[in-house]
Amino acid sequence: VLGVTVEIGLATVNFNKEFTTKTDGEYTTVMMVNAVVNTLTQYPNIKKVQLLSEGTKIIFLGQMDLEEPLSRNETFIKKAK
Repeated sequence: VLGVTVEIGLATVNFNKEFTTKTDGEYTTVMMVNAVVNTLTQYPNIKKVQLLSEGTKIIFLGQMDLEEPLSRNETFIKKAK
């Protein structure tokens, strides 16, 4: 992570280029992105997350469309029993 800014409910996370090149298949990419988004959106002042690589907006990562900021997706959060 090169940096994180939060402004008006939007966290912008700037990763180095390794974030976009070191994926191990589509499943890993989806889990990795949702882990970042769900971790940050647990805070009440963050509603959405925009991902950057070296300062440039990530449009696609694998088959994921990341052009627009992402919201929390609780489908990927394990429920307590």
